[in-house]
Amino acid sequence: MRLVLDRASWYLGAIRLVLESRNILSSPELRRLRQAQLRGSHTEITVRGRRIVFEPSFPPNRCGMTLAGENGFILGPRAFASREDLARTVLQELFRLDHGEAGSAVDKQRALRRTRAAQRFTERAYSLGRITRLL
Repeated sequence: MRLVLDRASWYLGAIRLVLESRNILSSPELRRLRQAQLRGSHTEITVRGRRIVFEPSFPPNRCGMTLAGENGFILGPRAFASREDLARTVLQELFRLDHGEAGSAVDKQRALRRTRAAQRFTERAYSLGRITRLL
């Protein structure tokens, strides 16, 4: 019974973040952020209380980064490489915000475990969003 409840809880949480991601991805504010990305100019938007920043000088090997204590995240140019990359990056950053990972002091091993957990969640939630046609 506990396993069933754990799975149900995971799916409810995943659907909530997939829906929030969809709302962000389809927002007029994100279209403005995409235009800024095409121009290569720094821009900040707020979508449903989430602060989202496009930073053109963001490290090219990273897509995004959670903004500690600011209820938001940074997107770099790599996040815009494809629609799929953008959706996955937004999902991963929402997961990190939802799980209170932003700004907590952790050692390297714990940070690596958190990153892997966020990546696993993102892959499963992205697949769920595609299957349910929410993303």
